[in-house]
Amino acid sequence: AGPPATPSNLTVTASGLTQFNANVGASHPIDKLTVDGGGTTEFYGNVTTSGGTMDLYDAIVLKNNDVTLKDEGGTGIRFYNTVDGDAPNTRSLTVETTGVGAEITVHQAFGSTNPLNNITFNGPVGLGSAAPAAGVSITAGGALVFESTVNGAHDLVLNIAGATAFNGAVGATIALGDGLGNAIVIDSAGATEFKGTVRTGSGILQYGDSGTVTFDDDVTLGDLSSGWGDTAAKFFGDVTLDGLAVTMTMRRLLAIG
Repeated sequence: AGPPATPSNLTVTASGLTQFNANVGASHPIDKLTVDGGGTTEFYGNVTTSGGTMDLYDAIVLKNNDVTLKDEGGTGIRFYNTVDGDAPNTRSLTVETTGVGAEITVHQAFGSTNPLNNITFNGPVGLGSAAPAAGVSITAGGALVFESTVNGAHDLVLNIAGATAFNGAVGATIALGDGLGNAIVIDSAGATEFKGTVRTGSGILQYGDSGTVTFDDDVTLGDLSSGWGDTAAKFFGDVTLDGLAVTMTMRRLLAIG
């Protein structure tokens, strides 16, 4: 941790394994953290930055403990690589931004090798431009919570054992999905609730063995500035529409059941 009056940056470019064996920035947050060696970075504790961005290019592993990654400034936290636990369904992650305009940018999968337990995004989330063609996948053995908005012209794939809550609007600024295939895929055993408006660039797919999907506000499917999405929305499980309007801007059908 840097002295309070002296902003300090930390850049790690080790090509192998980097380990942070204790909290980083707990007493005095560092200004900026960059890990960019092409290897793996293990976090044993929490990390706090003061606004110069947390850029995580390495594959991230949560080791031995639950971890909170927090940026207190206006730039945010960017995940350019995968995020996993050191064992399946044992480590929980909280990602938090507190500054105005600070975003959590996700480019790659969470929990693809060792699923995390609970995941909480406490700040606006953007699906990044480096996302794979199949979309950003999130796998967790516990619950998933988006406390704020979610945007990005990339697809989102959910495989969550517990409940998933979208507490802010989805796709309000940038419609979710690239318009090719399903914008959101729900393959979660737990229930999924969208508490705000939803706007996607193509359809939403819910698998039949998934928990109930609930929409508490209006839904717009296939809303791209360049035209319609190419895939119908298909819900093969229970769906609750809580007095809302569903707008289809695609030239395709909405299938339920």
